[in-house]
Parts: sequence; C-alpha cells; structure tokens
Amino acid sequence: MIKRPHFTTVKAYGQTFTSVDYWRPYIEHVCSTERLGIVQSCVAGLAGTNPVFIVNDSLVLKFFTDLFGSDSHQVELAFYKDIQPKLQAPTPSLITHGELFNPADDKDWHCPYIVTTRTEGMSFGEVKLPTRESQIQAALFSARVLQAFHDTTLSTEGVLGALWTEFEKLLSERRNVIRSSIQKLPVPVQLRTDLLERLETITLPYDTTTTPKLLHGDLNRDHILGQICEGGRFDFTGVIDFGDVKVGDPLYDFVPLHLGLFGADKSLLRIFLDAYNDSARKSKDFAERAMNYTILYESDVLTELFEEHEEWRTISNLLDLQDSLWGI
Repeated sequence: MIKRPHFTTVKAYGQTFTSVDYWRPYIEHVCSTERLGIVQSCVAGLAGTNPVFIVNDSLVLKFFTDLFGSDSHQVELAFYKDIQPKLQAPTPSLITHGELFNPADDKDWHCPYIVTTRTEGMSFGEVKLPTRESQIQAALFSARVLQAFHDTTLSTEGVLGALWTEFEKLLSERRNVIRSSIQKLPVPVQLRTDLLERLETITLPYDTTTTPKLLHGDLNRDHILGQICEGGRFDFTGVIDFGDVKVGDPLYDFVPLHLGLFGADKSLLRIFLDAYNDSARKSKDFAERAMNYTILYESDVLTELFEEHEEWRTISNLLDLQDSLWGI
C-alpha cells in the first residue's frame, strides 16, 4: 500500500513536487494499475502548479494535490473528456484517469491523476534568444490556436458549460484580492492611484447578452511547444496545460498571450490580431477592456510586467500605461 502524499506547507510542496524520486512510487503504481507498462524512464515536466512527469518518452502523467488540485482537476478532466476530441487545435489526448486512493474509503484527499499522450518538443520559453521569424510564427500559431478555442461549440451544462457565472465570479474575486498588489507596485504614485480608482469603478468588461466562449486561460511562452530546426526555425507542435481553461470573454485570453508570450511587444500583438478574427480589436473600447482584464487577470501580471520591464516603471498614469500596452 503506497503512502498518501501529504504536504504541510507550500514550501514543503515546492521542494518535492518536481522530484522524480519522491513521485516514482506513485508513477509506478499508476502505470501498473492502468496497465501502461513498466516505467523505464521518467523525467519531470516543466515546473508549474501540479506534479507532471513524462514517462517512457510517450505519455504524460499529472497528479493533482490537495494544495492546488481540486478545481484544476475538474476543469482539466472536463476539457479532455468533453472538449479536446472536437477541438481543432494540436493538443494532447486523454489516455486514462483515476485516483491514487478510493474516495469512498475516507475523507482524505484521494489524489486524482490524468494520463495523456505526449506532445513532442520544448516550450517556446526555453528557447534562448528566439529569432524574429520564430516570434512572428508564434504570433501566427497562437492566433490559430485561440481561434480554435474561441470557435468551439459549448453546451450549457457541465464544468465548461456556456454560462457567464464562473467568469463573473472570478472577476469579482480578483477585484477583492488584487488591491494589495497594486499598492506595492514600483511605479509613480499617480499610476498606483489611477489603478486603484479603476479597480473600484470597473464594470463587467463583456456583453452579458452574448454567448461566452471557451478560453485556454493561460496561453503563454511555457504552454506552446515546438522543435528547433535547421537555421534556428522553431516549428510549433502543440499546446499544453489546461488546468486554467474556462468559459468567458475571448479578450481575457489576450492578456497572458501579450504579456507572457509577446513580452508586451505590440508589433507581435498586431500580427496576432491580423491573423485572428479580431472583431474585438475594432471596438472603440478595446484598449480599455484589455486593460481591465490586465488588472483583473487571475495571476498578478502587473507585478511581473514591472519586474521584467524596468522601463515601464516610468509611466506616470493609467491612460499612458493602457495605450502603451494595448493601444493599437
């Protein structure tokens, strides 16, 4: 009987969640239970939120822990079962899923897992000094991917049903928790004041009379894979990580893309929008709505922006920041 994985603190979890030695008994247990063969090789996937391992170079095994796993497991499993088979984008497919422990036996966390096929390649974030050509191709590839997500037909039922409820809840929660981070930003006082005032007055940035769309939720440099070919060209092979998939406004998906893949380079954003069915771009309030989602995005992208781009810290007010980021 394997011992239940347990972490008393986030720090303790962080020290072990990518450890093959720690997780190998659980990996072997899953492969034996699911008849996936003997574990001959095993390496940790790119560090994210939950433990991910590439087994025998052919399959990916993801565990969902009690610290971060409940919501993301439900979402990711729903994505693979209900969405992925009809999604017109290169993504892994589900092999099997289960739990390390029987949830009927006790009330402790049962540690669910998902096993999928492996998408070949490295993440675009691992490419050192990507060429301009590969950056442009990343913009074009991501346009095709997000178009496929946003065009996918959803039912009105299930975890990923076409309803605004969960998206509205997310934005409301973010409004409550982001305030302290804004107060700590290393920017001029006026910009902090403007951001806090916008936070108090933001209305829903989307039209609730429209039908919400399927969102990847976190399409950034780490979640787009490919292979470096002759001449430094990066051939894109697929997209990974669906724990943040949600249903909502497609414009929300532009935030991790622009800040996390394009590095806030508006020339790449324009290339993306030219390839994407960019009706949102044509609206008069595009920049304002995109800025609102930048403020409310589920991870603190503003802090990351100012940490990675020192030159942005000199922007003195919100309208200038909004134009610098999203004015196209």
